[in-house]
Amino acid sequence: MCRSLYRFLMAIICTAVLSLGSGCAYRYQEDPKEIFQRALTGLAGKEEMMFRGKAAIRTDDHGLFDTEYQYSGTLKNHNEVVIESYLSPKSPSSTDTKTRSLTLKRVNKEWKAESLDGTKPPLARWNPVAQLEAIEQTKNKTFRTEYGVPRGKQMIRIELEGEEAVMYLSNQLEEEMQELQSELPALTSTVPNDKRSKCLKELNTLYEQQKSQLEDYLTRAQATLVYHLLIDKRTNLPLRLSSESEIRYEEAEGAPKKELLVTDVYFDHYK
Repeated sequence: MCRSLYRFLMAIICTAVLSLGSGCAYRYQEDPKEIFQRALTGLAGKEEMMFRGKAAIRTDDHGLFDTEYQYSGTLKNHNEVVIESYLSPKSPSSTDTKTRSLTLKRVNKEWKAESLDGTKPPLARWNPVAQLEAIEQTKNKTFRTEYGVPRGKQMIRIELEGEEAVMYLSNQLEEEMQELQSELPALTSTVPNDKRSKCLKELNTLYEQQKSQLEDYLTRAQATLVYHLLIDKRTNLPLRLSSESEIRYEEAEGAPKKELLVTDVYFDHYK
């Protein structure tokens, strides 16, 4: 009995020595979900913030992106985000960089778009505050702590599970389709008055066809949506948010199609 107890105590001592010698093998691991919540709370407590980001869309497996965006923005008075987006030309010889601006205001926990330049481009998806809030509201998601980040920083990985990812992307696309429909009358402003009604009718017909086709694709779609959030451990504030959204579906003739959207945004100048 004494010998067994002695061996047990020696095992405990050896384990403690090994832990101390390796810099303490066991470390308390914070819940990544709690880390995310603190970051979101910290952001909500800030009145002002600036961000800058990039986004790219790829529709094939060749590794080349079809469309690339650069955007920047500011958060003001907690509930107002102003975004400017720059659509980069794909041709090296082209200098036709298109700039769009949009103001988004939070009303009853929803972000409403207000035009700055006479149009309402689909810039809402570049609002990183809305992205973080949407992550919090989704039901089926997994959090994981990532390692290998600089000292004083924390990185967490958030993945929306299959059906949740499809639902999230579907809602986003449908909102943009609705926004596009509201802009159809403005598109006919340069058409002669006697032809404007006919032109608007044709645009609405085309819109309904495209909307029906989109809904059909989404019923058979699969999606993956992964976020990586870098956080300052001292302030608990977001420093960087990157995402990869991949959606896979079949076209009308049965051909498989895949689209990938990649975003990367940095936060700074908190006040």
